[in-house]
Amino acid sequence: RFSVNKAGEVRFALSAIKGVGEAAVTDILLEREKGHFKNIFDLTKRVNSRSVNKKNIESLAQAGAFDSFPNVHRAQYFHVYKDNSTFIELAIRFGNNVKEQNSSTAFSLFGDTVDSEIPEPEIPHTNPWQSFEKLQKEKEVTGIYISGHPLDDFELEIRNYTNANFEDIERFRDKEVSIACMVSTVNKRMDKNGRPWAIVVVEDLDSTMELAFFSEDYNKYIAFLEQGNRLLLKGLYKQSYRDKEKYELKVNQMEFLQDVLEKYGKGMRLLMHYKNLDDNKVEKIYKIISKHHGKKLFTIYLYDDNEQPLTFQSSKTGVKISKDLIHQLGEIPNIAVKLIV
Repeated sequence: RFSVNKAGEVRFALSAIKGVGEAAVTDILLEREKGHFKNIFDLTKRVNSRSVNKKNIESLAQAGAFDSFPNVHRAQYFHVYKDNSTFIELAIRFGNNVKEQNSSTAFSLFGDTVDSEIPEPEIPHTNPWQSFEKLQKEKEVTGIYISGHPLDDFELEIRNYTNANFEDIERFRDKEVSIACMVSTVNKRMDKNGRPWAIVVVEDLDSTMELAFFSEDYNKYIAFLEQGNRLLLKGLYKQSYRDKEKYELKVNQMEFLQDVLEKYGKGMRLLMHYKNLDDNKVEKIYKIISKHHGKKLFTIYLYDDNEQPLTFQSSKTGVKISKDLIHQLGEIPNIAVKLIV
């Protein structure tokens, strides 16, 4: 069942995960009452393999149910070995081997069961899923995003280059809007004259909107309209020509969110007090900037005690704006990084 823990966090119901049956959940809960599971191997050797099968465990891993297990991330559970078996299958075989030996008459000299003699398999090394892939797989089995949202990666773009969202778009009647969103579904159709058009559902952090693209707009934007694409939409929220009592978003510009910083950012500023500037900090800034050469403005604002800045603009070289550059500069103590938009 869904519940709330002591920290006020909503706990997603295990039986609401696609591919996890009620029998599996019941068996897991009964076993968990005897003590929390330490890791995936502890789980597979304790639960009933007839009620908790490979599909159940895969869905639990994909949903993030095992995220509390230390030193292992979701992608590792799906690591594929040379024989095309997965790490989950290896963990299940380990659990079955332990149960088989414990059900036999083989005991150690001290009367202990022999599961301690079977070493746990080595956890494979593999790259973690990227945030977007992780969330997409999470939604496949839960129906919602739990650990985040695909637009979380674009907080910088949303803060600097948007002015609205779908939930409060009614406040922007007859006004230009700029909204960050993701394509949820695309339904391509043909009209009676054989011309293609599409109904597209887009979602931002809080809400969704259905958009229709016909003729020239369809041809202009169809390359952007693929499920999962994250976009910056610019347009006019205006009265519908089909129904004068309704308003609709007329899109007049569309960009991939990952291109926005480099395409629209005019430059960046570093803000700091002169007392915080020393040779070591200058060297760090220089090394970072040297690795991100580009054509955008780079300026340092050096403030005095009266909060009046001295401005130093790089004349020899500019920068290529990226999240990596902003992150690296932001890690230097007592420096504020600002975009010029």
